[in-house]
Amino acid sequence: MGHFNWFSWLGCSIREWVGRHVTMINQGINGETAEDLLKRIDRDVISFKPNLVISTFFSN
Repeated sequence: MGHFNWFSWLGCSIREWVGRHVTMINQGINGETAEDLLKRIDRDVISFKPNLVISTFFSN
């Protein structure tokens, strides 16, 4: 097994769990604050009409 980052690991885990392909989009921006994310959430998250959103803040 090669080197995976958290996003890659999560994608593999979800695909295995649901048993089919899933599309994952990483919209994280390094150094961004929660306030910055809230300013762009409609454009960068909600506009994709996701079935599931997983969000982490201050994870570094």
